[in-house]
Amino acid sequence: MFCLDEDGQTHVLKAGKEFEVVHVNKLGRDMFWASPAAANGTLFIRGLDAIYCVDAKK
Repeated sequence: MFCLDEDGQTHVLKAGKEFEVVHVNKLGRDMFWASPAAANGTLFIRGLDAIYCVDAKK
């Protein structure tokens, strides 16, 4: 699961009964208020200044 904060950090959480943060990524100086969207192995993240496209590792 991906959760974004206003400071440009993406928190990667493990789905399950126990809360577990897997990783935290910083996406520049942008601010995020929208939910990420996934399509065909790609994650789209909309910030105030840009749209980020993160492709799954093959």
